[in-house]
Amino acid sequence: MTHPYVTAVAAHLRDLPRALRTAALDDLQAVLDEGIDPGRLGEPAAYAAELLADLTREPESSDPVADVFGIPFEARGLTDAGVRGRLWAPQDPRLIVPRLLGGGWTLNLGAVAVKLGLLRPDDWDDESHADIPPALVRCCRTIPTGIAAGTVVACVIAARGAAATGGRVPTHWDVAGRVDRWGDRRWLAVPAAVAVMLAVWGAMPTEGDDTFVRPAVAGYGAALAAGIAGLQATTLKSPDRPSPAALPLLLAPAAVVVGMIAVPVAVAVRRSWRKRG
Repeated sequence: MTHPYVTAVAAHLRDLPRALRTAALDDLQAVLDEGIDPGRLGEPAAYAAELLADLTREPESSDPVADVFGIPFEARGLTDAGVRGRLWAPQDPRLIVPRLLGGGWTLNLGAVAVKLGLLRPDDWDDESHADIPPALVRCCRTIPTGIAAGTVVACVIAARGAAATGGRVPTHWDVAGRVDRWGDRRWLAVPAAVAVMLAVWGAMPTEGDDTFVRPAVAGYGAALAAGIAGLQATTLKSPDRPSPAALPLLLAPAAVVVGMIAVPVAVAVRRSWRKRG
């Protein structure tokens, strides 16, 4: 049976997203069921106001460095863990947040998980990352390295294939997957260098949620570079035909970043639930 105090607090939380409101009220009900005197929590309106402020408070470094005609621009994604934290922020109800690097927006995967009912905002707190097995953390750090190695191999294959096109490699494709721009094969050094640098960056030690967010960001960038290199290599086999590999190769980075965040989080949440019994 719902406690009258919970009902009174709920009346002041109508503007809160449903998932956050439900989770907060469930926790409050559980506290009251344990015998806590509602008088210790204060007036319902004051308690609701404090709860609302906590649940809607944006994390540090959440504001982009610039906003041009309503489009946010960010330049700190590689240097600020708080900015990278936008990618996994279950307590932030926003599904769309400013990108970590460049202009535009990206998904808050934490809010997506909450929206899909995969977890509640309070299932993940400042200590949850400690439940991720160290071996899994090390694995996450090595994934970008493996992707970078694949990128270098793809670039070497593309360089050999460029012999048939006079040393030229594709650098741009139209929506149909046909090459509409060519460049010198020295451009192949770009995706290889980007992937290697991101792999090194992603393997650097860090703390908190950044132990899996940073490698995931590195994995995304390395996979994007690998996709471009792979597309160049496959296109050179039949340069006059549309490349059927264009879409899967360029969608792979999204799968990489989702997987590299979802797996550690799922393992940590399951271990946390087991501890609670």
